[in-house]
Amino acid sequence: EAGSRIVRSGGTGSVADSVTRALDARDGFFDLKPAPKFYPPDYSLLWILLTLFVLSLLLFLVLMVRKRRQKVRTPDTALPPLVWLGQELDRLKAAQTEQRMDARAFASELSLTLRGYFERTFAFPATDRTVTETIELLAPTLSQLPGQDTTDSRQSTLKETRALLRFLERTAFAGRNEMFFTINSEELSTALEKCRAIANSIEQLTKEATASVEAAISGAQDDSGRVNDALR
Repeated sequence: EAGSRIVRSGGTGSVADSVTRALDARDGFFDLKPAPKFYPPDYSLLWILLTLFVLSLLLFLVLMVRKRRQKVRTPDTALPPLVWLGQELDRLKAAQTEQRMDARAFASELSLTLRGYFERTFAFPATDRTVTETIELLAPTLSQLPGQDTTDSRQSTLKETRALLRFLERTAFAGRNEMFFTINSEELSTALEKCRAIANSIEQLTKEATASVEAAISGAQDDSGRVNDALR
């Protein structure tokens, strides 16, 4: 008992006394509060929200890409192909003058515009094909057009088209160190005018083909009329 007591001295006796009483075994021990239970957080809702966010982001990106391509691929169907092409080339020419895009984007849209003209004129999916596939579709289409022109003119148009689309493809996918000209360069201005020239050549071929078919139909009708007259 003597060991558990502290002699009072000065003004510190009350503090020492209280400490002694708190630690005195005769007073018994106080029960400690039980430790709170730990419940790990439920991450299932977080994963669901994260999955929905990723899916929404992917859907948004897909819609943006489609909307961007639709600006070139879905023109006014009431316009003739050559008129539509002229409007699109004028739009790109204005963008080139005002420098609203870089050379790669300009080359990509110019290529889509020319292939969009082929798609509208010949009804094959040129905008969804590579350059090689587009040429493979265009070659037999041009060769099968009726008309009095020589094969050399069709081959020349096909060769110019292939060279132009190849150039635009290289420019559109060129790296930073491979780009040797800007959007205002003469090469891209020349490429735009070549698109007009190619379209005008194809337009002439289709007109000759139409005239040839009409002449054949008219001749067949005349022959049929003469045969009927002879049989009467």
